[in-house]
Formats: sequence, structure tokens, C-alpha cells
Amino acid sequence: MSVADLIAKLHPLPPDLPVMLTVSEGGIDYARVVRIADVAQHHRNWSFTPIGQYRELPDENTVGEPFKAVVIDLDAELL
Repeated sequence: MSVADLIAKLHPLPPDLPVMLTVSEGGIDYARVVRIADVAQHHRNWSFTPIGQYRELPDENTVGEPFKAVVIDLDAELL
């Protein structure tokens, strides 16, 4: 999904509608921060698992070219 795809999906929605994310054990919680991060793919293939295919840099377990990505996060304390 790109930023343009996200904007297109969000555009028709009411601006006061909460943004929530799926968390462990099938629960959901409020998104607390949106940030831009440098990321790279994890050296193991974690496709279709809750582990995640990418890691925020710096991380020694990554391969390939890093790139910038929008990260929507649950924890504002990470900033």
C-alpha cells in the first residue's frame, strides 16, 4: 500500500473517525503516532506470520537496500 492508496481510502471517511490497528491475540487498539522510518527487509522470510517482514533501522538482522516508509504505531513512547 502506498500513501496515495491510504489517502484514497481515508478521504471519504469522517475526519473524527478513530484510527485503530490490529494487535496480538486478535485485539485492536488506537493508533497513537504516524512517523517516517528507515526500514529494510528482515533476513528471514516471515511471510504470513505476526513477526513482520521488515525491521526499523538500525537492525543487524536486515538485508537489501533500506528505504523510507510511513509507520503507524501504537506506542508514542518509541519517539
